[in-house]
Amino acid sequence: MKQLKKSAMLIGEFTQLFNGCSIAPQERKAVMTLGIARYVGYECELPTSEVHNTRTYFLETYKHEVDEFLSSLNEQFVIDVAAASDLAFKIWTTRYNLVFHPRSLSLETLMSMHSSKTFSDVEYKEKWNTFAVRLGSTLANFTQAE
Repeated sequence: MKQLKKSAMLIGEFTQLFNGCSIAPQERKAVMTLGIARYVGYECELPTSEVHNTRTYFLETYKHEVDEFLSSLNEQFVIDVAAASDLAFKIWTTRYNLVFHPRSLSLETLMSMHSSKTFSDVEYKEKWNTFAVRLGSTLANFTQAE
């Protein structure tokens, strides 16, 4: 996983994203947490073969890097670090299951990944998804390989 570059410009970029996607101030922490979790869940590479226990593999392989990344980001913009970490793991696990156990995912599993009522609202899904995609691009520009 890449390290976050220390940059004063990052907050300005976040503000532009919030404004460009019409994210209200009271929604920013939640949408940021979801967007960062999405970014982290996709940045952590999948293993090349099946593993015995996905949680153990993820924790042993990525826990330290994910914690460092989320902590450094939390210094720039307050997020729910625990929720972002948990959701990043769920996203990574979903990717893993799609590759190694494609028939194991049920609709209920996918829908239960996040319990926020706001997240299930169609209007917010579209707006927040656009934000999450743009956030991923922004974070890619503000990260560097270790």
